[in-house]
Amino acid sequence: MTTSTPSDTLTAINERLEELCGLMRGQQQTELLSVRETAQLLGVSTANVYDMTHMDGFPSLRIGRRLKIKRRLLLEWLDGLEGSTEVKQ
Repeated sequence: MTTSTPSDTLTAINERLEELCGLMRGQQQTELLSVRETAQLLGVSTANVYDMTHMDGFPSLRIGRRLKIKRRLLLEWLDGLEGSTEVKQ
């Protein structure tokens, strides 16, 4: 079993950012994503998404016991990470 690091997660996110932006243009999308939907969108595990929620500025919110991620803010957050080589937690 391979454990990914926050740096691995950031690399995967940066690689998929352009692809995701292309997929999202012109499509009607749900504004609030679940952890599972976010993981599928980013191509990472749900555990990685939960880890990301502890990173500075990650756009998550709790609604009752549910964790939701606002799609637009997620993309803006990812844009801010582009080119980063260090993950701040």
